[in-house]
Amino acid sequence: MPEPVEPVVFAPGMEGLIRALTPFASEAFWDDLAKKGFDRWKPLMPAYPASAWLLMLEAGLGLLPEKPRAEALEQLGGAAIEGFRETFVGTALFQFLKLIGLQRGLQRVTRSFRNGNNFLELELLSFDDGLARISAKNTMGVPEHFLGMLVAGCSAVGAKSVKGRIVEASGSACTYELTWAGLSH
Repeated sequence: MPEPVEPVVFAPGMEGLIRALTPFASEAFWDDLAKKGFDRWKPLMPAYPASAWLLMLEAGLGLLPEKPRAEALEQLGGAAIEGFRETFVGTALFQFLKLIGLQRGLQRVTRSFRNGNNFLELELLSFDDGLARISAKNTMGVPEHFLGMLVAGCSAVGAKSVKGRIVEASGSACTYELTWAGLSH
């Protein structure tokens, strides 16, 4: 029986979250995270335990105290995708996704997310004009964060007025529904 694989977040995923938090974060925020073991001024390691990523994400929620938890997680997910798009890996990935289009991009969504982590499993269940359903496993207790990432990712690939919601949830699994009002070409 194979050894269980430790869930990790790769450097581009961490960099995306760092970029998402930076507009809201003070030096005191980063100093506090450094005391907990994450120093943003050190070069990024190739991978981090998912627990370190969750610690940073949870700390980031404190930067948006006026928002309900689910809304703040979704906002940070969207901002993390925008930050990831600014990385070398993210720039290349999103150029490729624009080239192949939204439907084919969503068909390979797990592979795309593998640039950021090794644990999230996504599967496109259905794709119609303006509507997609995606199942998710191993959301690490933050499914809204990944919803924000999916919405921002679809927008970045050319979907207009993207909206998303969680239509079903059980433990660390859920089903997302994404809607949009056309595609830009």
